[in-house]
Amino acid sequence: MTHKRMLSALLAAAMAFGLLCHPAAAASPSEVTDVLDGGTIWTDAIKNEREETSVTVKLRYHDWGDDRTVTPQAEPAELTFLRLSHLPLGVTLTVGPDFAFDNLLAYSDPDGDGVYEERLIRSSWTGGEDDGYYEDEVVPLPEQGPLVGSDSVDYYNYYEWSQGKNALFSTGYPYGYRTLTTDYLVELFGPNTLIHICEETGAAGYWWLLTGHPRGEDLGDDSIENYRVAVADSGHLTSVWAKDIVGRAGDSGLIPFLVEYNHRYDLRGPVTRAEFAAIAVSLYEAMTGQIYQCTGESPFADVDPDNDNYFWILAAYELKIVNGMTPATFEPDRLVSRQDAALMLARVYERLGGKIPSVSATSFVDDAHIRSYARGAVAFLSANDILNGVGGNRFDPKGTATVEQALKIALEMLDKLG
Repeated sequence: MTHKRMLSALLAAAMAFGLLCHPAAAASPSEVTDVLDGGTIWTDAIKNEREETSVTVKLRYHDWGDDRTVTPQAEPAELTFLRLSHLPLGVTLTVGPDFAFDNLLAYSDPDGDGVYEERLIRSSWTGGEDDGYYEDEVVPLPEQGPLVGSDSVDYYNYYEWSQGKNALFSTGYPYGYRTLTTDYLVELFGPNTLIHICEETGAAGYWWLLTGHPRGEDLGDDSIENYRVAVADSGHLTSVWAKDIVGRAGDSGLIPFLVEYNHRYDLRGPVTRAEFAAIAVSLYEAMTGQIYQCTGESPFADVDPDNDNYFWILAAYELKIVNGMTPATFEPDRLVSRQDAALMLARVYERLGGKIPSVSATSFVDDAHIRSYARGAVAFLSANDILNGVGGNRFDPKGTATVEQALKIALEMLDKLG
C-alpha cells in the first residue's frame, strides 16, 4: 500500500489564504450548471449560521515517520482566518466535474479547549488477496499514538471526495457531480470540527466550521432543485423529476461509463444510437445477471474499433437489439427517436424469451406517424406502463429521447419484466 499524506508545512503556510464560498444567485438551470461547471462549491444555505472575522485557532498536526509511524505534534500551530463561516446541520455542498479541490481534511475540538486536532483515517485491507477491499474509519481522538502502519493497515490525514452523495474514501475517484451534507460530516467527525476542502498540495481551498447545531429557517434555501435541476445520489446531474430514477439506474448498473463520459455526467441531453446501444446492453446484463462477451467483429465501417463505443454497438448487434442504418453503417452519433428507443428495449425483452404481440395500431392519437416496425413495441411498453406519451395522448414517435428518459424506460423494464 502506498503511504499518502498532506505535507503539513506546505499546508500550514497556505491555510490562511483558503477561499470561502457563498451561493451564487441563479435564475435558470443553465446558470446553475454554469456555476457547477465553473468549479465552484454551491451551498444551499443563502446565509451562514455565523461568520467570524480575524479569528485565530490552534491546529495540532501529526508527524509522519519513514517507518510508517504517525505521532501527534507536541505543540499546536496557530492559524488566523480573515473570515471563517460556520455551517449548521442540514446544509448540502455541491460541486461539478471540474471541481479541482478533491481532498477533505478535518480538525476537531469536541472539548472546546481551542485546540483542533487533525483527524486521521485508518485504512484496513479486509478479505482475501483477490476479493478484498479497503475499509476506512476515522481514528478516535483519544487515540494519540504513535500509530504504526503495516502492509494491511495504513493511516491518512485526508479523504478524497468522490462521485455521488457523501462519498469520502482514502482512495477515491473524483469524477462527476458530488454532494456532501453537513449531517454526514458531523456524524463522521463530530461537532465543532473545522473542515478544509483543498487541492492535493493543500495550497488553496475552502474552510468551514461545522457547529452541529440544527439549521434555522433564517439561513434561507438556495437548493439547486429550486432551479429545476438536481444531483442524483449516483453523481449525475438530472432534471428534478429524474433524480431518484437516475440514482436507482446507477445502483442497478444501467449507466455505462461511455454515456457518463460523453455527457460529462449531465444526463439531461439527447441520447445517441451508440449510447442507447450501451444502455440496452447494460439492461440485458442486468436482467440476466451476466456480462455479455462478444464473439465476432463489427460489420459497420463507421464504428472505429479503437472507440469506446465499439464493444457496446457490437454487443447490441450480436444480441439483435439494434441493426445498422445500412448493412455497412451504424451512424453511432445519430440521435435516437422515441419509437426506435421503444423498439430497441423491446428487443431486449424478446432476447430473453419474451413475446411482443403484433398490432395494427396503437391507442395514441398520432398513431399514423408511428412506423409499422415499431408499433408492437410501442403498444406493449405503453400497455405495461413502461413508456408513456408526451401529453394529449400523443406519443411523438420521431421526437428524440434524452439519456434520463432512456434510463427511465430501462429501469421500468428491469422492475416490471426483469
